[in-house]
Amino acid sequence: MSGATQASGITLKEPVTFDEPVPLAALRAAGTFHPPQSYRYLKADDLRQVTAAAPIADAALSKVLSDLVPV
Repeated sequence: MSGATQASGITLKEPVTFDEPVPLAALRAAGTFHPPQSYRYLKADDLRQVTAAAPIADAALSKVLSDLVPV
């Protein structure tokens, strides 16, 4: 993200590492598989709905929401 004027990231809590990497061909052979190809901008109201649905996300997003649109 070095040099980016705008960037986003996701933090994974307790990720699991496989002993052997899973080849893309194996994922596709197991069924329909397409790596993510896009993203979506969320409005403040969308983020409020996410925090209401997932209380653990509330603490992480409440600061962001208050900075965007005061409640």
